[in-house]
Amino acid sequence: MATLVHDLRQSVRLLVKTPGFTFVALATVALGIGANTAVFSVVNAALLRPLPYPDPDRLVRVREERPLMRGRDMPAFMTNLTLDAWREDPQTIEQIAGYSDRGFTLSGAAGNATNWSIGEAVRVRGAVVSPSLFPLLRARPFLGRVFTSEEEAAGNNRVAILSYRAWQTRYGGAPEVIGALLTLDDVGHTVVGVMPEDFYFPDRDIELWVPLSVTVPQTQPGQVFVMAFSGIARLRDGVSLAQAEAEGQAIVGGQEPVAPGMGAATLRLSGLQEELVGEARPALLALSAAVGFVLLIATANLANLLLARGASRQRELAVRSAIGAGRGRLVRQLMTESLTLSVTGGGVGLAAAAAVVAALPSWAPAGLPGISDAAIDGSVLIFALALALGAGLVFGAVPAFQASRFDLVRALNESAPQMGGGFRFLRGNRTRSLLVIAEVALALMLLVGAGLLVRSFVTLSTIDPGYDPTNVVTAQLNLPRAQYGDVEVATAFFDQLLERGSARPGVEAIGLVSTLPLTPGESLMAFRFQGRPAPASRDELTAARPQLVSPGYLAAMGLRLVRGRFVSDQDTATSPRVFVVNEAFARAYFPDGALGQRLNLGPGEPSEIVGVVGDVHHRGLDREPQPELYISYRQSFRSQGAPSISVAARTTGDPVAFVPFLQEDVFALNPSLPLHNVMTMGARLAASVAQPRFYAVVLGLFAVSALALAVIGIYGVLAYTVSRRRREIGLRMALGADGRSIRALIVRQGTLLVGFGVAIGLAGAFATTRGLESLLFGIATTDLTTFVVVPVVLIAVALAACYVPARRATLVDPMDSLRHD
Repeated sequence: MATLVHDLRQSVRLLVKTPGFTFVALATVALGIGANTAVFSVVNAALLRPLPYPDPDRLVRVREERPLMRGRDMPAFMTNLTLDAWREDPQTIEQIAGYSDRGFTLSGAAGNATNWSIGEAVRVRGAVVSPSLFPLLRARPFLGRVFTSEEEAAGNNRVAILSYRAWQTRYGGAPEVIGALLTLDDVGHTVVGVMPEDFYFPDRDIELWVPLSVTVPQTQPGQVFVMAFSGIARLRDGVSLAQAEAEGQAIVGGQEPVAPGMGAATLRLSGLQEELVGEARPALLALSAAVGFVLLIATANLANLLLARGASRQRELAVRSAIGAGRGRLVRQLMTESLTLSVTGGGVGLAAAAAVVAALPSWAPAGLPGISDAAIDGSVLIFALALALGAGLVFGAVPAFQASRFDLVRALNESAPQMGGGFRFLRGNRTRSLLVIAEVALALMLLVGAGLLVRSFVTLSTIDPGYDPTNVVTAQLNLPRAQYGDVEVATAFFDQLLERGSARPGVEAIGLVSTLPLTPGESLMAFRFQGRPAPASRDELTAARPQLVSPGYLAAMGLRLVRGRFVSDQDTATSPRVFVVNEAFARAYFPDGALGQRLNLGPGEPSEIVGVVGDVHHRGLDREPQPELYISYRQSFRSQGAPSISVAARTTGDPVAFVPFLQEDVFALNPSLPLHNVMTMGARLAASVAQPRFYAVVLGLFAVSALALAVIGIYGVLAYTVSRRRREIGLRMALGADGRSIRALIVRQGTLLVGFGVAIGLAGAFATTRGLESLLFGIATTDLTTFVVVPVVLIAVALAACYVPARRATLVDPMDSLRHD
């Protein structure tokens, strides 16, 4: 122990005596370990840490695939038919539940012993869930109780469970909240429970849960009530995913005759955690690989620094050897120095990682798994410590063993000339040269990956969204069915809102739409072609995405009218039914001309196509436009008014300044209707590409860091070579070599190192960038431009790094070398 303490003291003294070397080394270690720790904390939260429910590996997502949905960009769902049938006598699952993310307008609360006032009505995120969800997740309430099976029936489902956060922030943590009456969408709900602080489902932003009612309403003969929502189940112990899927398939296979308009279903099961991670897994793995490369480059750089430092300390080590220190003792001292350096640098990197992880939720894009749950916990600390110790052993071992090998007599002879190796490639500094080659290769692989992501993001950003987002502000409204269930009442509300909004100064156009671009919400409307035979089977059914709009929506959003006209004020409930289609619809169903074609969209007379508008990328710029129908809200075929509508307004000035006036107009018509999801279309468009931009920026930062480390490595090797060969260079110049030839000699050695590294890096990039395929848009993983431009840039920067020590070599005074020799 005394020897270890002595070695540690000696290591600290040496590091303090060389502040320049210590700063560079600590910064390099901190960069590599800090970046890896920060990314690992996210990966750990998203991929490695189990879900916060008992036996999470038994939880599966249940989804149905139906012919009507094939080839369409639709979210996964399960129907009430499957829910009802499978829970009757399940053999492979313990329980099954349905759930759906939903917003509620919370407009008041009253308690038994305490009254709460929440002020104006607010919009909160909630979830509609089967009562079986909480037992399925094996979750127990903090206060009160969970739902009962009887509360699934319509009329009995006016109860609610609060999240712990909502209980604390909105109701002050008062236990009297149990039994309180909440007003959700103008319907009273009694609070029956509060969940624990660590419980959340399906995500942490959910503030309350209400029962999902699948009570089948009375339908006409031959019709079946179908409701779609997300599905979850818990497998029985010892049951495989394939066994449960087979049972589920047998159940949905029998639904085909009683699911009109949807076709026979195929049931799929997948692990819940895998589903929640979703498309982010390739990106997280790519970032993990990137920071791993940065750490490898940093380790190689430190090994090079220690090799050079060890060579300069040979006299010191020789003296120690001469007075009795064995080689093992010298190696132990050098390894102690390396580990001291790596652990200290790791501590700095850990502190930096903690700061980055704390800031991630505020600047990372929304929806990226693991961001909100990332933390420097015990597993992350163990990872950082192991990384620091491993890096110290790796970058310290080779320099320690090489520095402890020396010719004692030559090392003690301070005046012995350091010659004999010349500048031939890999002679005299073979290990350092190989390390530089590895650094260049890894840096090139990272730069190619970052270049591909940047090119992909630029390509994505140049896609025409199908509308003009300039000076357009949007907001959503949810109309309670209790008040606006009648179509005429809802239509009157819309008419008055548009009249008030269009009269506001600075408003160029204002319109309504059932679903704004780049917002959640999907639906399909099946239709039949007028004058064509009816489909022979459900597999031949055709469908498109319906959009209820007002006449002003075209101008408000800046849609492109291709042919015909848009819906107008003359298109009312009593006028002939008309609709407008997008170009994708026209291409798919009427390539010879869509205007004047008639379709059966619902009960009553056929509808005529009166216009064609340009395609809009509704689900994202990277998603192909789907066939769409634009129908005037005054000619809606719905028996109930639309519960949700979005407003879009184009203004002459700052569009955000219009929002208070819009809310004033809404409150004038209904004081309990708050606007929500208020955002300019420019901001909405930017948010839609936030994740690819985030991946490109982060990987780009890692790649630039790797490039900087590689350049430092090249510079360090050549600068060290020049310093060790000053006498040789002086002799060459004394014998007639000019500065140009000396510079060429040194640059040539650096160029060889870079050339070998680039060749290896290109081969590695070609093999590894295939893993980025799911993250790229519009370009291939073997994009020629990227594979040409990136090596050229790297070579140019590397040659600049080579030129500095080469120029310094020409400043050697030949007479000084001759005097020494």
